[in-house]
Amino acid sequence: MRPQAGARRVHLRRAGLAAGLLVAALAGCATVPVGRNLHGQTFAEIDRELRASAFRGSVLVSRAGQPLFREGYGEEARSGLAAYHVGSLTKAFTAAAVLGAVRERRLRLETPVDSLVPGLPNGSRITVRQLLGHTAGLPRLGPADYRRWSASDVPLDTLITALRGRRPSAAPGAKFAYANENYLVLGAVLQRLDGTSWDRALARRVFDPLRLAHTRHVSDPSRDDGLAPGRLANGRPAPATHLALAASAGGLTSTVDDVAAFARAMGDSSLLGPSLTREAFTAGTGGYGCGWVVTRRFDRPCVWHNGSVDGYFAFMVRFPEDDLVVVVLSNQQRPVGPLVAKLAKLGLDAR
Repeated sequence: MRPQAGARRVHLRRAGLAAGLLVAALAGCATVPVGRNLHGQTFAEIDRELRASAFRGSVLVSRAGQPLFREGYGEEARSGLAAYHVGSLTKAFTAAAVLGAVRERRLRLETPVDSLVPGLPNGSRITVRQLLGHTAGLPRLGPADYRRWSASDVPLDTLITALRGRRPSAAPGAKFAYANENYLVLGAVLQRLDGTSWDRALARRVFDPLRLAHTRHVSDPSRDDGLAPGRLANGRPAPATHLALAASAGGLTSTVDDVAAFARAMGDSSLLGPSLTREAFTAGTGGYGCGWVVTRRFDRPCVWHNGSVDGYFAFMVRFPEDDLVVVVLSNQQRPVGPLVAKLAKLGLDAR
């Protein structure tokens, strides 16, 4: 999403652009991430760098579910406020819930979206698979929409209604174009299937089975007591924007522990089973799977996603052959891709 400068809005960075930070740099349970570092010397230098740079946020490097390096930086992390808006990392959770519905046989990847969310342009020709892989060619929301809704708890149904009367951006399946609208519609699909809100649908299929106790959607930051307050790149407080507009495309709050547990459960097939896990991590057009970017780095496969909203930057990456997960969640809107690359290399080298 690209709101105009100066507007109070939720700013969800385009993954192909913001996520490219990792391509370039790699080719950004407990609520308090205390230092539990099995390889203290390995990570000592980067720990000093983070403290010297006044980094704000939490980092976790784990192998086989065991933390190698886990630390919090800034007064919020140290005082126990260690939950962060994760922006477009939300897409991986939403995709997992959709694939969970496929596993339940309540949905097929080739199901036309019009059968569940009627009235969208080309809806009879757009499939669930195309929504997951950003090839649906949906219409886009624009700057006026962000100005209208960024400071309110706008219902997801209102966002879908806004898309119905607009021109499609491309023919279904014609090209890859990363767009939050795909995952807003997937949230509406889940709502229709379950007869409940999109976040409750995610809780039933993802948060609750994995015991992700600190992952949630709270639109208004003032109502989220566990949220570390966001800051802009210059250190000033970020606008207190509502996340209802981001919804199933970017509206979750989480912790490094929950994100890492989710990434590992996706990788070991315990959440979705082998067949649908392969589906999630099979690269389609543009190198995108189902909620994950699929690529290689350090001469091995890796899968990842990042996200950004006003005042926050988030990144998760998993190296499946090494069962290594790196998560960085920051409450300052500065790209963390280079940091993720350094942590990943250290984690891969730590034996």
